[in-house]
Amino acid sequence: MKLIDDPDVGFRALRDPRLPAGELLRRLTVPGSARYAAANPALPPATMHRLLDLARVGPPPGR
Repeated sequence: MKLIDDPDVGFRALRDPRLPAGELLRRLTVPGSARYAAANPALPPATMHRLLDLARVGPPPGR
């Protein structure tokens, strides 16, 4: 299979830590790509924390 034939290639690109933070932040507002952008390790920490707060994800037990 060629890369051009891969329907998931765009979403995999959103997980690439080299993607600029500005593009990641923009993609958080785009339906269909937000969950992939939110999983990118290059997302600014303040944004990660805000997403976790919105999802009501707390610290692990015992912390």
